Formats: sequence, C-alpha cells, structure tokens
Amino acid sequence: MKVRPGDAIRIRELITIEGDAVAVPDPYRLTHLQFRRFAGCPICSVHLQSVVARHGEITAAAIHEVALFHSTPHELRSYAGDLPLDVVADPNKQL
Repeated sequence: MKVRPGDAIRIRELITIEGDAVAVPDPYRLTHLQFRRFAGCPICSVHLQSVVARHGEITAAAIHEVALFHSTPHELRSYAGDLPLDVVADPNKQL
C-alpha cells in the first residue's frame, strides 16, 4: 500500500539502533519521519547536521524526529550513534 500526503497511518513500534522502542507516528507530538539512504551518505550527513543544529527549536515545537536508514544497526552506530534523534535501521527497505 502506497502512502500519500494526508493519509493517516497506524502506529508502529520501531526499534532504534540503541534498542529503544519508538512509536511512529508519535501519539503526542508531530512526527518528522525521514527516509535516508545508507550510513555514511554524504548528502544525508550534511542535512542531518542542519537538523542537529536546530534540535532545540525542533523539540521546543513538539516535533519528534525519526530517521530511517537502509543500513544495519552496526553500520549506523558509527555514523549516526551520537545524533540527538531516533535512528532506525531498515537494511532490507521494509518500511
């Protein structure tokens, strides 16, 4: 099923690279769900650093940042393990 703008999706529980469960969409905050390429993608890294720079503003606006990557948790920990947002591995592109 293809998701289109304005569609409501059911809440899913995803597991971050740190092993934490995260609800997507967040039932209490607006969710900004990012579909990223692979761990170490230079374009993704530059964009994510701009998100990190504005993290305080984003959280103050009650927005929950979640980034999905087409990489394994092991690959992501070295590239995105220190990001102040929820990072989810989706190596098989299931999501």
